[in-house]
Amino acid sequence: MRITVSDISTRESQQTVQIQAIRSWDTIPYLSMLDGLYQDDIFHEQVSNLPGEYIKLDEMAKDEEKNRLNIYDFFFEPTHEIIYEDIKSTLDFYYSNSATFRRLVNYKVERSINDDVDTNKCEVKISLNYSYENIDGGRGYLSLPFDQNGYPIPPDFHNCVNGITSEKLLLDLFLKHILHDHLNA
Repeated sequence: MRITVSDISTRESQQTVQIQAIRSWDTIPYLSMLDGLYQDDIFHEQVSNLPGEYIKLDEMAKDEEKNRLNIYDFFFEPTHEIIYEDIKSTLDFYYSNSATFRRLVNYKVERSINDDVDTNKCEVKISLNYSYENIDGGRGYLSLPFDQNGYPIPPDFHNCVNGITSEKLLLDLFLKHILHDHLNA
């Protein structure tokens, strides 16, 4: 009898099943599980000595109902209503559904409030291209293409196979804005 690939079944290893039981956004339990699984002394020391600020941000990130934030109003200058709604809905969706994104945003907000750092609001510019510009730590400019009705124009990278969407580019450019100081330090 000939055996084909479709006849072969696989069984998940115990490690895979255990890793799936703890979600990666539950950072502290996830890191503890990895620490026990891999028995790495350096990793163990890092996990055992997490800064209090990290743990606080992690807890905030998991509690999105208590830590709601109007991201657009905090980080952006006012703009046309349709553009405002499009950007706000995208950022709010990821803030509600991604603990990692929420953690980054909360870090920037906490740092701005606690360290009394002035948050340079980003201005949205209608452009033909997607780009972010920030000159010498001043005001950020997020350039996005919108059609005449105010809706984002999908990127055209000569039929790029990786499927980059306007939403993904918006997130990338927004992260460049909030992490600008850290990326250029």
